[in-house]
Amino acid sequence: MEERLLPLRPNVRVVGVDASAAMLSLAKQRLKEAQFRLIRHDLNDIESLSLPSAPLQAVIIVQTLHHLPHPKQREVYRFVHRHLEPGGLFLFMDRVRLPAAPTCGNGSSSKRNTRAEKAGNNS
Repeated sequence: MEERLLPLRPNVRVVGVDASAAMLSLAKQRLKEAQFRLIRHDLNDIESLSLPSAPLQAVIIVQTLHHLPHPKQREVYRFVHRHLEPGGLFLFMDRVRLPAAPTCGNGSSSKRNTRAEKAGNNS
């Protein structure tokens, strides 16, 4: 994602936060063209996270919050709301659990078979 966003804002200052040293190492490799500061911090204790005093222009959370219980996720959302400047960007990408439902493959498969049968192609 950063390879698409950073060219749009070449002078942006990035603050990366993760509990994993391995993920911070990866971020360091990927952010080498940007001004950045990396912080090792567990988001279960979001209130103790120390950020620069200026409001944040953007917050991007990728594949992180699903590791936290729902009350802790809400704390992170409140933290972002307090620190994001008015009109700032909050980009959130993560896994979500959807209620059980038929998969697309089942529905698509049966429609294809029905169309093929109507066309006289029963293979």
